[in-house]
Order: sequence, then C-alpha cells, then structure tokens
Amino acid sequence: MKRISFVVLISIFAGSLLFGQSMQMADSTYYRIYTDTDSKTAEDIVSVMDSYLLLFNKYLHFDTADLPGKLKIRLYSNKSDFNSYLKNAVSKTADSYVLLQYRDPSKNELVAYVASDLDKMRKDFIHYGFIQFMKAYIYYPPLWLMNGLAVYFENSSYNMEDGTVTFKENLDWVPTLKKAIAEGTTIPIDRLLLADIPDITDKLSIFYSQSWGMIDFLLSSSYIDYNRVLWDSLSALNKTATADENESAVISKAFTWINKETFATDFISYAKSIHTFSDLITMGTEAYSKKEYKKAQQYFMEALEKDSSREIPYYYLGLIHYALSDYTSAEDYYHTSLKYSEDKDRVYYALAVNAYADSRIDDSKLYIKSISESGLELYKDKISVLEQRITEESKS
Repeated sequence: MKRISFVVLISIFAGSLLFGQSMQMADSTYYRIYTDTDSKTAEDIVSVMDSYLLLFNKYLHFDTADLPGKLKIRLYSNKSDFNSYLKNAVSKTADSYVLLQYRDPSKNELVAYVASDLDKMRKDFIHYGFIQFMKAYIYYPPLWLMNGLAVYFENSSYNMEDGTVTFKENLDWVPTLKKAIAEGTTIPIDRLLLADIPDITDKLSIFYSQSWGMIDFLLSSSYIDYNRVLWDSLSALNKTATADENESAVISKAFTWINKETFATDFISYAKSIHTFSDLITMGTEAYSKKEYKKAQQYFMEALEKDSSREIPYYYLGLIHYALSDYTSAEDYYHTSLKYSEDKDRVYYALAVNAYADSRIDDSKLYIKSISESGLELYKDKISVLEQRITEESKS
C-alpha cells in the first residue's frame, strides 16, 4: 500500500520531456494522454478519467473553466520505459506513479505504466489522478488533506455502460489505523496538520491511514461542525500560497474554533467503530454460532452494504432464516449465494435440507441431484442421512 513517491517538483519552463519517442496521443474533455500502448487504450483511459474528475469535483467544487490546460498523462506499456523516462526527467526511478510538477502547471504530467495487477493500477490512477487534479488549482495543499482525499476515492468504480463513476467506501486502511490506535502510535493532530514528507517517511502507513480516517470522519460525522471543518479547510486554500501558508490558513479557518482534545477523542472513537467487511463476517459468524440470530442477521446485512457481491453473507442469512423456520426467505438467500459461491455443492446441500424441512420432498431430491460428483463424495455422510430421511418420509 505504500506510496513513497508523492510528487516530484522540477523547475522547468519548457514543455514536457522526451516527446521524440513514438507515442500516440488522445484527448478527452479534460485530459490528454501520450502512450506507447494502442489508441483504444488511450481513448478509454482519458474517457474514464473524465468521469473520475467529475466525482472529485463534487467535493472540491473547482471551476473546470479555470483548468490551466488539459491534464496530461504519460502511460508506458512497461515499467522499464517508465523508469527510463523518469531518469531523463528527474534523474530517479520510482515504484509507483509520479506526478511531475512544473512551475507552469499546464506542463504538469502524471507518469504511469501498465501493471500486471490491474486492481492496483486502477487505484493508482484514481489516487494520483486526484492529486493531479487538485494540484492544477492548489499548487501546495496540505499533505494530509490531499492524500486523505486521494485515498478516500480509491475504491470508487467506473460503470462502462453509462460512463459514470460510483463512489464506494474505501476501508483498506482500517486495520492499519486501528493497529496504530491500539499501539498508541498515531500522529498527534497538530503534527498531522503540518506534516511534510520528511516528517512522515518513517510513519508512512500510519500517515495514509490517519489522513484517510480524518477525511472519512469529517464527511461521515453526524456532528455538523465536524463536517464544516473539511469544507472550511478546502475554502481556506490559496492557489499560489506556499505549503506553510496553506497549512496555517487551514488551521486558522477550520481548526481554531474546535476543541482539539475533544476532536481527537471523537476521531479515535469513530475509527474504532468502523467495521470492515471481514470484521462484520467474523462478528456475524460468532453471533450465529451462539444462536444470537437477530444480532448475526444485523451483522450480515451490514456486510452486504459494504459489498453485495460476496457469497458468505447471503449463505449465512440463509442459515439464519432456516434456523428460524422461515424456509422461503432461506431459499431466496441460498439462491442468491449461488450466484457468487465457489462451493455451489455446499449451497445445493443447504437448499436440499431447507426444502426437506419445508416438506418439499421433490425439490429436495432435485437439489441433491444438482450436487456434483466431487460434492457427493465430500458431503456423502450428510447426504446419506438426508436421503434416508427422505426415503422414510416417502414410505410414511
């Protein structure tokens, strides 16, 4: 998760470097890409980034007419050429994407490469794409604010059918943040607000998790004064101010009127209360094993709110409704779990048991027939007991 390369600042007044290479170009409303990949990839990326920019701007409220020019992306098909370009540009290489920032912001460019890990590549484009967009308007925003928002958007998804982006909560950093809280290694709020790169190189993971946590807290809090802190922070920023000046402006406008001790305590309490999908599954299965079905149902329903494309919540909700003798609802949940399950035989067995309990013997037999040969072997003892009951039921 570490992203050590934030932004590379270079004092160049001329245009971008190494245009002599054989690169294709594609434009969209807000972006221009140079790439050695194919033209379809180039067109797709700038189109997708247009949609992400619109999501970013729902929070930043910048006037897109004031963009200094199209936002530039340079995409290489391999990391070797990516590093060669960086060596020529800034005499160094990088593990992650890099935003080259010039004195003339219209020259800024995001330098990227095609990675084998497509999910990481997607998140990197979102993360650094947000930073590029923000820096087109605010040259030196506070690090916690810029990176916290960048991480906040990382899990958002693009819909290819209608070309829109849907925000999706990003909880990747919750375990890191909770661990830092438990160990007492979080960065004090006063230090976080003034953090610069040298201050956080030894606490990079904590910095990212805490910056994200601050943004999530400020946006999610039911206390309107905390919501206002974020909007006041953004409105305090000045396009050409130095980093120190913007940090001071944010503290003066957004943080001086709140009690920082209370704020820190409320933030820690909020962070502890965040449950990831995995947390909710663990809590749900523990409650189910104790036959606390109402509590278990609540946890699994919350898990579905986090991710509705995973099989486990549906399967356990089926088990819960079976235990409560609500066989119709149990069957519905089992059938939904089939769509996502990698162990369909387990679900077919559960459906067979549920149908038998609901006195639908023929349906139970059909579900047993749906189990594969390997499943019949794996569940043979349980299936044998069920088939024996069905036989006895048929004789009676």
